[in-house]
Amino acid sequence: MAMNTNPKHRVIDASREVQFTLTNVLRIIQTSVFLFISYPISNRIFFAIGLFFLFFGLLWLILTEIKIVNESKYPQTGYLAAFMDLSVFSILIYLSGNLDSLLMVTYLYVTVVCSTNLRINQGLFALIVSESMLGISLYQIQWNFAFGNYQ
Repeated sequence: MAMNTNPKHRVIDASREVQFTLTNVLRIIQTSVFLFISYPISNRIFFAIGLFFLFFGLLWLILTEIKIVNESKYPQTGYLAAFMDLSVFSILIYLSGNLDSLLMVTYLYVTVVCSTNLRINQGLFALIVSESMLGISLYQIQWNFAFGNYQ
């Protein structure tokens, strides 16, 4: 594959790199804020999920910055990051009250951020995955398959 020498394309690729890095850094910042807020609550499950998400965010940032995972060359890797974000947020929403949770806004947030990636249909992917995860969670509660005592 020939390297693109057009200066206009190099500027676009550089702006995409900044966008990916900014998204990865925001993932770490929002996880750190979540950990700061959840620590005084003394809920070990929230804290453990937050630590896992922070670990994933740091690992993803390192892998993308040293080009082990090259999001510019292989944009489909963005689906993995979006799926992980939505999975962690779905668990947090589930544990914090499902439809009554203030964290429901994170589905919208992740979908909007994913929609900024125009190289793949990441926004549509985020929308489908978030709605699916929410639907599964609601069915678990409806069928009393959920964790906890929902009556």
